[in-house]
Amino acid sequence: MKCRLRLVSSLSVQEVVERILAADKHRVPFTTVSRHGDRFIAVTKLGPLRFEDRMRIANVEKSGESMRGMILKEGSWLVGTIRFAAISSPEGTVLGWEYDLRLPWLILNLPLAFTMNLGYRIGLSRLLR
Repeated sequence: MKCRLRLVSSLSVQEVVERILAADKHRVPFTTVSRHGDRFIAVTKLGPLRFEDRMRIANVEKSGESMRGMILKEGSWLVGTIRFAAISSPEGTVLGWEYDLRLPWLILNLPLAFTMNLGYRIGLSRLLR
């Protein structure tokens, strides 16, 4: 499942990327996020259910007034790639967020696409305020 988002923030390019990479800044319902070096672990608990989402920051590059990066999802049930670019523009910092994620159960990929798109849009909007 592939999806792209575009958000605009009044924050600087550097601050946008720092917030994306700072585990303590993430506010996802029912989820705690911790960072260990270049790795994140997001644990979501819904009643007795517990899901771990393991991620690794693959790279972050700065080029002039922009920064790009890639995060690899390496969990046992959710795998894929997130690419982001934060670019300075007259309207503020424009964040492009593109992900390609997969579940081992094909039937769940469509509901996952809707849920992830909504979740990323809400989560990133809050993060970039």
